[in-house]
Amino acid sequence: MIRLFPILAALPLLCGLHASPAAAENRLILYTVGAGVPEAPPPVLARFRDQGWTIRINRVPVDFRREHDFGKALFDQARAARGEGYSRVVLAGRSFGAWVSLIANSSWSTPVDGGGIHAVIALDATVSAETARHGRQWHDYKFMDVIKTQDPTRLGVMVLDGDAEEGRGREDEIRRTLRRPGIPHVVVYEPAPPPLDSEDFARRWGDCLATLLGDEVPSPPANDWCRLNN
Repeated sequence: MIRLFPILAALPLLCGLHASPAAAENRLILYTVGAGVPEAPPPVLARFRDQGWTIRINRVPVDFRREHDFGKALFDQARAARGEGYSRVVLAGRSFGAWVSLIANSSWSTPVDGGGIHAVIALDATVSAETARHGRQWHDYKFMDVIKTQDPTRLGVMVLDGDAEEGRGREDEIRRTLRRPGIPHVVVYEPAPPPLDSEDFARRWGDCLATLLGDEVPSPPANDWCRLNN
């Protein structure tokens, strides 16, 4: 497990964790999770390990100071991984880890200057009640600021919400925002409680994410190309 805290002490270590990967193992997922979230990637992401991807895990601690710092640290990890020889680097996150992953790919707080990020997968991007206790309440307007300033890479956003009206409204708003710059994306709404850890969720959405992370850019860029496996 890789920890993003303390940031300044961790970054020199991150660059030397692994030797350059072999040609057959040159795809990397940096999976970031928040407090209270299982470290093991859910099946919808774990399947990529079986396909030759390396998965590294980051856990964001509760006693952080600024989420922008973690976004910058994660962006630096992605750039360092490219220096190690990984030809394809994907940022994936769950809960607060999804929020940090989006920040890492956003000019809103991080200069996106060629980190070589292939795609971002945000699973239930939220801030927990424990994190909110530290004065960092998550708001929709702030989330949309980050969505609007994403680097034009591939983007997958899974919206989990018990309120069907609010969840579908957020899904539609994200889709409209991403269509304008033509970012290849898949945005889906699933009701809470989150089924992320189930094989059913992996079966439903795994092929869509595999296409998003694949060699060819999905066309058209909107998630009309994504066909749900019922």
